[in-house]
Amino acid sequence: MQKSRFSETFGPIFLMLGAVLLLIFARLFYIVFIAGEDYAAQAEATRTNTIPISAKRGTIYDRNGNAIAISVESTTVSCNPSMVKDASGVAKALVEIYGGEESDYYEKLTKENATFNYLYRMGDVDKGEKLSELMEQEPDKFVGVYCTSEARREYPYGSVGGQLIGRVNNDGEAICGLELEYDDILKGTDGEYVVERNETGDYAIPGSVKLDVEAVNGQDIMVSIDITMQTQVEQIISEKAAVQGESANAILMDSSTGEIYAMCSTPYFNPADPSESESGSDVVSPITTALEPGSMMKTITAMGLLESGTMTPESSVDCPVILYADEYEISDAFDRGATSLTLDQILTHSSNVGISLASDNIGAEGIYNNLQKSKVLKATGIDFPGEAAGYVTTPENWSNIARYNITFGQGVTVTPLAMARFYAAICNNGTAVTPHFLLAKTQTGERPTYDTTNLGYSETTLSDIKGMLHNVVENNESNEAGIDGFDVCGKTSTAEYSLDGSEYVTGNYNVGFCGFLNNTSLPLTCYVGITHSEATVTTTEVFHDIMKSAIEKYGIASIG
Repeated sequence: MQKSRFSETFGPIFLMLGAVLLLIFARLFYIVFIAGEDYAAQAEATRTNTIPISAKRGTIYDRNGNAIAISVESTTVSCNPSMVKDASGVAKALVEIYGGEESDYYEKLTKENATFNYLYRMGDVDKGEKLSELMEQEPDKFVGVYCTSEARREYPYGSVGGQLIGRVNNDGEAICGLELEYDDILKGTDGEYVVERNETGDYAIPGSVKLDVEAVNGQDIMVSIDITMQTQVEQIISEKAAVQGESANAILMDSSTGEIYAMCSTPYFNPADPSESESGSDVVSPITTALEPGSMMKTITAMGLLESGTMTPESSVDCPVILYADEYEISDAFDRGATSLTLDQILTHSSNVGISLASDNIGAEGIYNNLQKSKVLKATGIDFPGEAAGYVTTPENWSNIARYNITFGQGVTVTPLAMARFYAAICNNGTAVTPHFLLAKTQTGERPTYDTTNLGYSETTLSDIKGMLHNVVENNESNEAGIDGFDVCGKTSTAEYSLDGSEYVTGNYNVGFCGFLNNTSLPLTCYVGITHSEATVTTTEVFHDIMKSAIEKYGIASIG
């Protein structure tokens, strides 16, 4: 009976104690074996503060080894506002060294609920050294303030090639251009410093700044740009082309390799000071903008006719003064009466009527298939962000007037780069190359390879069209594109344009010239374009000046 009373009295108590002990052991097991790492991390976060270390970005070199985008050492000043003791004193010291407004620094130093804030990004090293000396002399004053080394991006040539090179922001993020295209190679991996704080987390322990994760620097690259040639091209475009229209652009490339020696479009862009550059100036229009090409398209149409076997350069077409199609009129820009023109003369005189009537020999399907064959409607695959592609509707949607218009470059869009690639393919005996910038990853020596495509035109067609393009230059009244001692082949263009996609602007045009040096030691192709200009504006002289500069710079010799 006594044992029974004991059990009845103390049994529930022991059960309760056992349950409590079980809960305690379960909690201890959870803390030690399950949540231990989390609690340790929280404790670590309470007593430490991290400061990022930017990896040094790789250098971009031009084809001759000139550094066109570099990273230099700088000093960044940051703070942990929760640890700062003398915000007013620090702010005054920063004004003395870096300038600026004391109130701006004070606001950053006293920001609530913040453990990190930048005070001055990427300042000169000598100013950083001056601040560091003050911090050593008055450590109590600068509690919670740190000076760390950081790489700053600089562009030694300013706006020259700026659109192509692109830029990064202060956080090292690539924004545009080759900086963006090859960001994965250039950027590297950031590291971090760790700063230990006292038990209460109020201030940093002296000498406690330690490297926690080492930054891995980015890799260097070499690109095809010749910064000296780029300078000359930009100067010529500014002085002789841009002043004649709303904007101007140029491409200079190796017809046999696709290497871009120079490319630009106005207005120019300065990556070193983007705030002072015009809106949209970081766009490289020969790559990113497709336009109606105008009479440059006649070369493609003529090649389709030659390749079909329906015409030779001497084949003639009876050309009325005005050609009527679907109640529309097609006429030529030069005065003439009704006459017979050979295909060679049609190209030389740039006859809209002649090329339209000649195209009847291959019809809509032949015109369309030849456009596809030329590859001008496709993106070239250049290693640059934002490349556009050309466009044309399929033949079943063509009226008679639409079909004729396409033969001389209306109702179809092409990028200047795609057109330059096509003319380069003619120079390169029918093989189209991939336009490109990257030549090598300098640390590894790796050199990328690029696709080439045989467009499928016969040797006869290629020989004939070269002769016809030679005649375009030689038989031009002023022969401004011609260069003594060289076989210059090319075609002019005067294209109407529309601002709203409905009607063409009256009195203004997009004008251009695309041509190449035939049979030379360096087979360069050059495209020059001027947008929204008068019909009397010509780009042949601009082409001449660019090519002449290249001939002199590279010692190009005629080998034909």
